[in-house]
Amino acid sequence: MKHISFDNMTIELKKDNFPSIIKLTPKTFYIEEIVTTGQIRPTTQQKSTFEIKVIDEASIDARATPTLRGVLINETNLGVGKDGVLGSNLSINGIGGENVKIMVDGIPLIGRENGSINLDQVNVKNAERIEIIQGPMSAIYGSDALGGVINIISKSPKDKLDISFDSYNESVGAYNINLISNYKNDNNSFSLNLSRNLFQGFSPTNTFRAQLWDPRIQYFGDLKYVRSIGELKLSYAFNYMNDFILNRSEPIDAPYNELGFDDEYKTNRYMHSLNLIGKVADNRFINIIANYSYYDRKTDRYLKDLVTLKRTLTKDNQDQKFSNFYSFMSRGTYSHDEFMEKYSYQLGYEVRYDNGAGDKINTTNSAITDVAMFFTSEYKPIESLVINPMFRVIYNSKYNAPVI
Repeated sequence: MKHISFDNMTIELKKDNFPSIIKLTPKTFYIEEIVTTGQIRPTTQQKSTFEIKVIDEASIDARATPTLRGVLINETNLGVGKDGVLGSNLSINGIGGENVKIMVDGIPLIGRENGSINLDQVNVKNAERIEIIQGPMSAIYGSDALGGVINIISKSPKDKLDISFDSYNESVGAYNINLISNYKNDNNSFSLNLSRNLFQGFSPTNTFRAQLWDPRIQYFGDLKYVRSIGELKLSYAFNYMNDFILNRSEPIDAPYNELGFDDEYKTNRYMHSLNLIGKVADNRFINIIANYSYYDRKTDRYLKDLVTLKRTLTKDNQDQKFSNFYSFMSRGTYSHDEFMEKYSYQLGYEVRYDNGAGDKINTTNSAITDVAMFFTSEYKPIESLVINPMFRVIYNSKYNAPVI
């Protein structure tokens, strides 16, 4: 007897003892989580030499949060801090700031403020899963991965036309909406994700203008096109983020209190990415990424007449601040699985050029070039032992980088 959902069974039927009921044993399947961050080739979570925490799509949806901060805030060994101006920040096992690398599909995010990426500006509504490695990954991802790596893996387009819409509302003044659409034919697939997060501000006590938690509105857009070429996949992705926060003061200029300050914080980030990934021969794989990223943040202070509602920029130059950064990055890996019996290796390169401008940046000496070659291998002499040596050689235009 055979059934797709049950174990096969062979029984002998006898004329004098023919059973009226035959019970089959249900099949059980355990689908292991596949991880890619820091791996020579995609492998199961249990077989990775690194301890990788995976937060899947169902867990992300269950936390009902649109940004990375809400997903990570309750994770073990991860410390999430909050700053009223710079946003939220992350530390892993006590190491944070410049030493934690946050990536989207293997592409590092730019726009650090005070050394940290603002987790409130990282969208997770388009995330299929989030892979977290706690511990040093500098040999593979560079010196800014000393504390660990967080890699957000985007959703793949479905096998058909699929459009979904969801919203999340809270009585404290949060109104979020999200639209996801996917389409796939034989060799081409498209996906589009649009999100808007609105928070009207909140204060536990009644105030005239100022609020403890400032109102903000965010817009996110993610577009992805994938073309299958044999066993290779060529993809283009565009990611956009716009964040606006309004900080209002209580009325000033007694006794009439007809004036007040409005501080506006405006942030933009967009990324263009090309990716070629797949199998080029038996047990041989490539993964090549090219990316351009841009980030800008601007702070403006206005003096507002609360009678006429007219606003004018304040005359103090310290009240108007700006910074912008852009980055060109290319990263490629060539992996040979089972090069020899029980031995695999990966060769890779990473080239990055960063530049920026701002009221606190010397633009005559702001460019940084970083070129690296890295190698990692895996030797498994016995089933219960894996030896995984790796090293990275770096040239940096600003400092003498050591071999890692």
